[in-house]
Amino acid sequence: MCLSLLASAADASGKFGFVATEGQIRAQRKEHPISLNGRAKSGTRRVTYWHHASFPKPDPLKKRLPIATSSIHALRKAVGQVSTSAHQRYRRHVLLKLLEITGARRAEVALISTKSICDADAMQRPMLRIATLKKRSENAPFRLVPVSRADLAFIKVYIDVYRRSIVRRQLKGKQDHGLLLVSERTGDPLNANTLTQEIKDLAKAANISQKACPHMF
Repeated sequence: MCLSLLASAADASGKFGFVATEGQIRAQRKEHPISLNGRAKSGTRRVTYWHHASFPKPDPLKKRLPIATSSIHALRKAVGQVSTSAHQRYRRHVLLKLLEITGARRAEVALISTKSICDADAMQRPMLRIATLKKRSENAPFRLVPVSRADLAFIKVYIDVYRRSIVRRQLKGKQDHGLLLVSERTGDPLNANTLTQEIKDLAKAANISQKACPHMF
């Protein structure tokens, strides 16, 4: 409304293009179709409006709440019920821990390295380096997330005991790729789709009725 007022006042005083894509006030004139009587078959009319780059993005039509704490406890309990090896059991606990303490996306969790865990543990105030995959022009390629030393100690047990034995046995002298979560069968890093499937399998075993996926943490 303010942009429309400024554009009208500028036009009335002869300053055409004052509010424009390349004007002194840079904004875009856009159109949006609106259904008559709330139904498309009744026809539509087009509404014009001004858009400025500083305007916030609209909220999503459907909002999804974070996963409940009770559901996270149920997922943890299910780990022991459905895991087939000690490595898989501990790795799943590490996955749940990382999702809970970082709020990172599944692909960002898949890219966490053993070095980033060790570097964080060496800091006076531990900060875990995590890749930023949903980027805007002003975003850094990574961010630092505060984590507790107790959580790092828990994850380092996976690195020093479970992961090390898998890498030594499966990679057979090849260079370690350095990513934290690995496949027990191949020693290769787990991808984002595998992390989603892990949570899906645990949710099914825990009989969780609500939707559960990595992005809900």
